[in-house]
Amino acid sequence: MLPIALIGLVALLSVGAIGYAIGQRSGGNAEATDVELGVLAEPSRTTSVDAAANPVETSAPTTTAAPSTTAAPSTTAAPETTVAPTTTSEPAPTTTVDDGELAGPPLRDTGTVRQAVLEGGILYLRGRVPSEEFGIEIARRAEAVVGPGNVVNQYEIDPAAPPVDSAPLYVADTVLFPTGGTQINPAFLPLLDLGTTLLSVNEAVTLTVVAHTDSAGSTGLNQRLSQARADTVRQYWIDAGAAPERITAEGRGESEPIADNTTDEGKQANRRAEFIVTGILG
Repeated sequence: MLPIALIGLVALLSVGAIGYAIGQRSGGNAEATDVELGVLAEPSRTTSVDAAANPVETSAPTTTAAPSTTAAPSTTAAPETTVAPTTTSEPAPTTTVDDGELAGPPLRDTGTVRQAVLEGGILYLRGRVPSEEFGIEIARRAEAVVGPGNVVNQYEIDPAAPPVDSAPLYVADTVLFPTGGTQINPAFLPLLDLGTTLLSVNEAVTLTVVAHTDSAGSTGLNQRLSQARADTVRQYWIDAGAAPERITAEGRGESEPIADNTTDEGKQANRRAEFIVTGILG
């Protein structure tokens, strides 16, 4: 019995969960209140009860009911049904998209033949491919990164499309910063750790972090602040073991807002860092 118990204990301790839900807004006055740090919840703990300190009250003994004269015959349980084996889903076929109407995050003007956008754990494949088979092969590679069922194939088939392209991957999920600060909220560490994983498992991958500010303050100050935010994220990956030459940090100040700078919520959304991954999808 002891080896079985030890195996069960090891199995329980081996179970993990990767947090990938990211807070995108902070309440209150964005100019007066920084983003709350340390929002990751600690795992729940099981409290053991000391039997000596908290004795369990002994209930009265249960009386045994007199047996019935005629016992009902035991019925035979129905046989268990056989569960059909789960089939492995194939990557979604490449489809032709009309008028650029796509589900998911907005298209980006990248100047490349293909692109991919990761949002909320779902990877959207976009652009032109020379054949359906080519698009499906890229979808297979993408599933190896984000998992089966997390890839949406939105490629257009164009026989004239070149088979070789940089195909940048844009991460729509962002890291948000406090007013005037460069501190990384622990809630965003799972997203940064995904970048660490990509760098470690694929030597061809390079990362670009692009950081921004809201409109408060001077243009020059915001440019320096955004660069400091980008440098902070880059340093996080370097400290995790990534080669510095594989990571580029760009600060773009207040020039590229994605939300209304007249509201606290809009300013918080604009104090962000975005990520571009190259070399992962070919």
